[in-house]
Amino acid sequence: MGQRPIEILLVEDSAADVWLISEALKQGTVAKNVNLVSNGEQALDFLRKRGAYSSALRPDLVLLDLNLPRRDGLEVLRELKSDSRLKTIPVIVLTSSEAGTDINAAYDLNANCYMVKPIDLEQFTLAIRGIEEFWMHLASLPTYTPQSNKPEQRTDNAKSAPSTGSTGSKGHRDNKPRTQQDTRRRTRRFAARPERQGVAAVYAPRHS
Repeated sequence: MGQRPIEILLVEDSAADVWLISEALKQGTVAKNVNLVSNGEQALDFLRKRGAYSSALRPDLVLLDLNLPRRDGLEVLRELKSDSRLKTIPVIVLTSSEAGTDINAAYDLNANCYMVKPIDLEQFTLAIRGIEEFWMHLASLPTYTPQSNKPEQRTDNAKSAPSTGSTGSKGHRDNKPRTQQDTRRRTRRFAARPERQGVAAVYAPRHS
C-alpha cells in the first residue's frame, strides 16, 4: 500500500495569507493536502468531524492564526490540546502578533511552535518553507491517536513502504536508519543554508 499525503489544516481568515501559504507549500517536495477553514468554530468542527466536516481526515499538522472570527486561535488551541483524541496533533501558531502575552499564552496551552508572520513577501515564503523543512523533513509527526494506538501509512513514516509517487511531490524519507552523526550532519547543513538564515521570528515563552 502506498503512503498517504500529509494532511495539513490551515486555520486562517486572511485571503492573502491563505494564498501565500498555499503557494509556498505547493513548492515543497513532500506530498501534502492543505485543508482550509477561516474561523475558530470551523476549525473545531473540522477537528471533531462535525456537520459539513463529518468525513474530514485527521490533520497531521495544524497551522493556526490567532486573530480569528467567532472563536480566536487561543480558544481553538485550548480545546484541541485538552481533547485526549486530538492533543498529539502538532500545532504551529502562525500569526502577526508579537505580543509577549500571546506568545506565553500559546505555549501555556501547549502550542508546539510560535511564529510571527514576516511582513516581507520573500521572508514570508521562506518562513513557510522552513516549516516544511523542519516539520516534514527533520521532525517525525505522530501517526496514531492516543486511544487507538494504530499507526497509519504516511509519507513521513520511515517504517512504511516507499512512496508510490503522489502528484507533484514525493516522500521525504528513505528507509535507512538514522544515526546521531547523520542527524547532526543534516542539522548543520540546514543551519548553514543562506536562505534559512533570518527566515522568521520563532519565539520561546517570555518571562518577566
